[in-house]
Parts: sequence; C-alpha cells; structure tokens
Amino acid sequence: MPGVPSSRGCKACRVQKKKCDQKHPACSRCSRLEIPCVERGQQRFKFVEQGPQAPNQVARRLAAGRKVTVVVPDLSNQTDHIRNSFIDAFRVSKLGYQFELVGGSLFPEIPKRLGSNDALDQSASALVGAYKYITTGEGEREAQEKYGMALRTLRVTLQNLKQGATADTLTTIWLLMLCQNWIARSHVRYGTHSEGMCTLLNAFAETIDWQSYDNYDAQLIIASTYMVLNEQLSNPRVAVGPWLRKLAGPYGPKNYIPSEIQMIKLRKMERANKLLLDPLPDRTGMEDIYRDARSDITIIKRNVTEVSAAITDETPLESLPLNHIYTLYIYRIRYCMVLPYAILLNYSLAALAQNDPEYQTLPEELAFYIDEVIDTARSMTPFRPLGTETVPPVLSVAWAASEDAVKQAQIEAWIAEYDKDFAGANTMPVAKWCRKWIKGQREKWLAFCAGRPLEDDQTDEVTDAELEATLGPGRKCCIL
Repeated sequence: MPGVPSSRGCKACRVQKKKCDQKHPACSRCSRLEIPCVERGQQRFKFVEQGPQAPNQVARRLAAGRKVTVVVPDLSNQTDHIRNSFIDAFRVSKLGYQFELVGGSLFPEIPKRLGSNDALDQSASALVGAYKYITTGEGEREAQEKYGMALRTLRVTLQNLKQGATADTLTTIWLLMLCQNWIARSHVRYGTHSEGMCTLLNAFAETIDWQSYDNYDAQLIIASTYMVLNEQLSNPRVAVGPWLRKLAGPYGPKNYIPSEIQMIKLRKMERANKLLLDPLPDRTGMEDIYRDARSDITIIKRNVTEVSAAITDETPLESLPLNHIYTLYIYRIRYCMVLPYAILLNYSLAALAQNDPEYQTLPEELAFYIDEVIDTARSMTPFRPLGTETVPPVLSVAWAASEDAVKQAQIEAWIAEYDKDFAGANTMPVAKWCRKWIKGQREKWLAFCAGRPLEDDQTDEVTDAELEATLGPGRKCCIL
C-alpha cells in the first residue's frame, strides 16, 4: 500500500474534479470565480493496494527482515495548511473583509510565527475558520469546533503562566477575541477575553526587555491594551495592571501612538475611565480631559474632511488608492475612540457645571457629537463587517446620552443595521444599560455636590448585578 503522488491542484479544483493550472497567487479558475484558492502546489499522496495479497506481501517482507519503506504523513502539513489559509485571507479584494482593517501590520507577521506554539497555531486555525464563516456563511460548526479547540489548547499553555507569558501566547488571546466577536457573541452576555488578556499582559510585562523590544511586541501590547481599556467601562472584572505603567514609562513605545491626539494615549484613556467610574466626582479632572477630547475632535474632524475631499460621485471610496483609503479609515477609527469620551464627559459636566458660563455651550456640543456619530456610522459602511467593530459601542453611547427622540430613532436604525454583520450581535441592551449607568452616575455626583449623603449602594462602581439587570447573566472569562 505505497504512497502514490496525486494532484497538486488547489482544493476548489480538486473538489470539482477540474484541471488546475496552479498559478500564483491564485489559479485561473479561482481568479475567475473570485473564490479563495488554497492548498495549491502541495504534494499529496494517496494509498493504493498492490493486488489482493498486498498486505500479506508486506508482512512476509517484514518477517524476512527485508527493508520496507513506510510513507509517514508529514505533520508539518497541518501547519503549512493553516499558514497558507491565513495568507490567502490577505488576497481578498473586497474592502470590508480585508485583514488589514483589524490587524494592521500585525497580521502579516503571524504566519512567520506559526509552528512553534500550539496555542497560536490553533488560534490561527480558529480565525481562518471564523473568517470562512463570515465571508461565505458556511462552516459554522467547524468554526465553532476550532474556536473551542483553540481555547482548550490555550488553557493548557497558561497552566505555567511564566512560560506561557510570551508574545505568541498574547497573540493567541488577541486572535481569540477576534474570533469571539465574529462567531461567538451569543455565548457571552457581556465582556470578552479581556480578563485573560489582563492577566497575561501583567506576566508578559515582567518578561519583556523594555529597553530592546521589537516592532511586533510593541504593536501587539498597544493593540491588546486598547482592547482592555475599551472594555473597562462596561466590564467590572477588567482591571488595569502594572503593565500599563511600564508601557507608558520612559521605555514604552510612545512613537507608535500619534502625539497630536491626546485621548488615544493609553494613560489618558485610563485616567478618563477612572474619572467616569469614580462614584465621587472630580470636576477639575473631568474638565482637563474634556478639553483634550474637544481639541482632539477638532483635529480629527479636520483630517477626515481633508481626506474625504477626494471622494465624489465620480470617484467613490473603493476607486481610491489603498493608502488613501487606509488613511481615511485610521482617522475614522480615531474618531470612534474619542467621540464616546467626549459624549460621556460632556453629559457629566452638563450636570456638574449647570450655572457655569464657560459650559453654557455643552448641549450644542453634545448635539454635534451625536450627529458626528451618526455620520460616522454612515461613512464607515464600506468597511463592514471586519473594520467596523468599534461602531456599535459608539452608537450605544450616543443613544444613551441623547434626549432627542428623532436622533435616538436614527441611532437605533443604525444599530440594527450593524448588528446584522455578526450572528448573535445585540447592541441595544448595551445602550440601555449605558443610559441607566450614566444617569445613575450623574445623580450620585449631583447628590455629592449638593451635600446630600450618599447611600451605601450609591458608592459602588459598576457591578455585575447592574449589568445583569439589563443584559442578563454574564460569564467569567473562560480562559482563566
């Protein structure tokens, strides 16, 4: 039963029993049909019997001590398959499905790292499975199984946290958070794998050499920290650890964060989160942060307007050079990061500074921010679904802070539209919880400023019970 070489054609051509010309980066048939071209050029073997007595012939040769060649499958083929599938995802031309929108410069480096960390290999396989499901609508069960396998492998890796505290393991959690957003939203009421990411970030910060880290490590830590800080407001279990102090320290990778935008600086985001979560108001601190947010919005609005000037009826977004499209996308993402802070701080200061002449324009500014959120939801449509995961949370904050029924109806329509992108997405309960939370915080602050004593339950931060009252029971991070 020797191994006989079989076709080197791609998977799609072999399934349809068509001749494959094995062209790179995609064969002619796959290019014409605009479908992923995978597994082309790989040597495969099929096993055939050499007549009815073939097994006995092999046994006699073994008994006689004669040399028998046994074809053993190459275990690296699985890694090669994951690597090739991962790379193939970069060749998708449709704008909203491009990996660059969610991974930037990290994704091109991941295939080079496969083969040395089982958890990373499994998470890359899970991401490819999830990507196949959201692009074709097929293979949901396979994607869920790969996602579960990756989680189990990661738990084994993290049994020894010191050995597991590597860039590859941190990449694993980052990829699994993407998978969870794409295919497993119905499995969790609120929160993602940020708790596990916080734990690993703290361990990783102890092992990394902060005076000589590479470009990949720096961007990975920054991307992971943004994920954690964005969830901190709505997930009481997410606690920022000592890694942030080191990241923002003298050897931290500051050159990766634009200096002109204050509110996307990690320390500034952490401070804003603390101010908004604090049961006792710090008006001076809020005023400082709000000035930064207001200035940032002016800068980003100008950047977006300048870059968007190239888009006309005759020149749609998709026809522009890729670098121009990505520049506009980056500005829009920055807008999505700053607008929620501007809205929440504006809403809070409007109550704390009701009689202050300096803040008489706060209602008009809030209306402007909400209009900008609606416009951002409209302008980000070409980047759906992969490039717009930040849009629904921004819409939920805008809905929560708005008192205009017409604007709320518009926001609800956009939320419903964006929820169509991923199975299990349900943003409105989050918006309703956000509204309850910011109103509760404002009432606590007003009572404090008026000298009224706070009851015990008014001094608590965000609690699981408050979340469960609106969103249903949450679940602890399944990584830990």
